[in-house]
Amino acid sequence: MRKSNINTKYEVCLTGIFRSAMLFIFVFFSLNVFAQPANDDPCNATPLTAGANCNYVTGDNTNATSTGGVPNPGCASYLGSDVWFSVTVPASGSIDLDSDIGGMFDGGMAVYSGTCSALTLVSCNDDGSTNGLMPALTISGQTPGSTLYIRFWSYADGDNGSFSICAVENIPLPPSNQDCPNAIPICQNVYSTAVSYSGEGNILDEIDPFNSCLASGELNDVWYTFTVQASGNLNFTVTPNNLTEDYDWAVYNLTNASCADIATDPSLSVSCNYSSTPGTTGPTGGGTTNSVGASGNPYNLVVPVTAGQTYVVNISNFSTTQNGYSIEFGA
Repeated sequence: MRKSNINTKYEVCLTGIFRSAMLFIFVFFSLNVFAQPANDDPCNATPLTAGANCNYVTGDNTNATSTGGVPNPGCASYLGSDVWFSVTVPASGSIDLDSDIGGMFDGGMAVYSGTCSALTLVSCNDDGSTNGLMPALTISGQTPGSTLYIRFWSYADGDNGSFSICAVENIPLPPSNQDCPNAIPICQNVYSTAVSYSGEGNILDEIDPFNSCLASGELNDVWYTFTVQASGNLNFTVTPNNLTEDYDWAVYNLTNASCADIATDPSLSVSCNYSSTPGTTGPTGGGTTNSVGASGNPYNLVVPVTAGQTYVVNISNFSTTQNGYSIEFGA
């Protein structure tokens, strides 16, 4: 009697099915475990919406690769494993970006302008958020309707994983008298205020201490403006109502410039005094220079001016008191 081979065929069939199933499982497992994020490069960036509130979107840089051909962000020890987001600049031209922890506890973020294939670095941040060691940025002065690209990674490629990110339209407050664009016009010879100012208004860092004798930048300050009516020499005296207080000041020629230029163009400063000596101060002619540091004379040379020129004056209160002062312009 001939032996049947049915069992042998059955075993071969099962073996083939088993091998095919194992191959499928291996391939499926490999594709899912080692797959790169969909937003692994800037041209596939995940879009964010700059709304009125922070609505977090979840991101994850697990298995992300390093993006080549893009300027290095320059902060948060970037070593790769980045993912990308994009946002359309709103009408205000200003955006706040924030992030929060997830599987990632220490992140880095950089913002780029341009197209997804030709990017220019705008800004970079490491630990700016209030959420642990996560980044945050405020980007302003951008063209409404343009696209910004956001690069996100973990510090030194150390704790890749999930995180959250959001974009909020930053609608700036209108400038106050403590901001150069809304400087107080002075038309009289004597101007006085019974109460001094505190803070630095709604536009921050209008004075760069690295480009000015004012080593504290703006400090409890206010701005004044005037247009020269007749050519001659500008001189004025700042007199604190309490002569033990210390006031500092700077004068800028904005005839052919704007307030926004002050921080970056030191040539606009025509006279500046940061003397630590309390009491009266000003470009009275009682000094020998037009720029004085903390250890110097409280008085500067007078400032030659020409009819039609426009100037702004910044008065800063180093003493942080509220007793007021007066400004008297000489003939």
